[in-house]
Amino acid sequence: ALPIYASLADTIRFCYHHNRASDAAELVQLFSVNEKMHTWAKLRAYIDSKNWDAINQMASAKKSPIGFDAFVTLLLDSNQPEQAARYIPKLSPIEKRMELYVACGDWRGACEDCLRNKEEGMLGQLKSRAKAESAISIIDSYIQKANK
Repeated sequence: ALPIYASLADTIRFCYHHNRASDAAELVQLFSVNEKMHTWAKLRAYIDSKNWDAINQMASAKKSPIGFDAFVTLLLDSNQPEQAARYIPKLSPIEKRMELYVACGDWRGACEDCLRNKEEGMLGQLKSRAKAESAISIIDSYIQKANK
């Protein structure tokens, strides 16, 4: 149960977490909640409840009022690197994407992004950051593809 002294953002989050979107929408309208606060509360609730479909639906917009880096950061903070990696391609610049791919442990995604954006030189930088043999092997295979 939600304590009576909960903030408005926490109350909205509680509503979304418990599939009460209409109640959340009513609070948003009643208290003229700005789009950023509403989006943060909704995203946090969906991450807490592992509602990946709802998060995907939120991310399907061309722009997010809180930026797509918030999706990645909150998912990483919630120990959901596989989910976080899904939203990295929406970010720029490529250097930022590479940092986040590494944080997610998604070496394959990082390498594919490098090749897709004709940034083959970044593969060497990725390899220098990789510690595990499996990651180094993945990167080496993409370096070979780039050199063909």
